Amino acid sequence: MSVIASMRHMIEVSSRPLFGSWQAEGRRPARLNWRQRQRAGILALVLVMVSALVLPSRAVVAETTIGAAIPVGMGPFGVAVNPTTHRVYVANSDSNSVSVIDGATNTVVGSPIAVGTTPIGVGVNSKTNRIYVGNYSSNTVSVIDGVTNTVISSSIQVGSRPFGVGINPAINRVYV
Repeated sequence: MSVIASMRHMIEVSSRPLFGSWQAEGRRPARLNWRQRQRAGILALVLVMVSALVLPSRAVVAETTIGAAIPVGMGPFGVAVNPTTHRVYVANSDSNSVSVIDGATNTVVGSPIAVGTTPIGVGVNSKTNRIYVGNYSSNTVSVIDGVTNTVISSSIQVGSRPFGVGINPAINRVYV
């Protein structure tokens, strides 16, 4: 079979409809009669009705509360945990602060730590006990000392709208 003949065959095969029978003469697809169209429409209607009844009408959400709510700042957004010290750090985006929670007792430790504008992303380096907070609106990253819960020096200027913070504690790298 030549290249042109094989290309014609490929075009001919790929242009066939996905359903329906072929008429013997002229290799044209057979048309569906009114009864077949009616059955296909009824089947489609039944499938839509069954899917509306079977599928949940709202997203399934876990609604189990474990213990009492822990009060933090306004607009809590990002959360990071230091597994070594059992401290939980919550970025409060509306109050421009980070709350520290003792994970062993579920109590807030001290006052919220003031950081840059609209903190969103939080990352913890468990080896150095440093917490890195991405401040979305001020385009900075604040560094918190986990021992004293204070901001170390001035914020680090980064690119536009830092959102997430990733930490590689093995090589002490922070990715924003």
